[in-house]
Amino acid sequence: MYAEREFDFDLPGTVAALTPYFGPLKEREWAPDWRPEFVRPDGGVQEVGAVFQTKSEWGSATWVMDHYEPKQGKVGYLIFIPETGVSRYDISLSQKDPATVHVHVWCSRTALKNADATYLAKFEQFFTAQGPEWQQAITSMLSHSPSNRTNPNSSNHHGRGDHF
Repeated sequence: MYAEREFDFDLPGTVAALTPYFGPLKEREWAPDWRPEFVRPDGGVQEVGAVFQTKSEWGSATWVMDHYEPKQGKVGYLIFIPETGVSRYDISLSQKDPATVHVHVWCSRTALKNADATYLAKFEQFFTAQGPEWQQAITSMLSHSPSNRTNPNSSNHHGRGDHF
């Protein structure tokens, strides 16, 4: 049992400035419910190999950041939820014009043997609806925090939501 979904949206800014907002730390600035708990490295850093956990309706999800190139606009994750499934996120940002970035989010989900059938069904039904939600949340955060656009490495405290 496997499914893939994707969505796209545009944001004001540059690839290098916006890519960090799709990492586990900076995402807190536009998603108040996002609360990753880092396993590695201590204290949390947005880097390849970072491991963190989140809570979801399906149980504890373990995330591994397997791709992170902020200047190239690439972010990737593998997510494992015991007894439920494995997901992969690939997020790509590209400069559409000097003031606009195009964001493409692709996700696959594989249900494990004996997983709740709604694990895939909810993903198939609701994943693409997140595109406008993410766009609105990030645009709103950027419009209210102009200093964040110029310093993508600042670390304010906010959070993401339950993608699972």
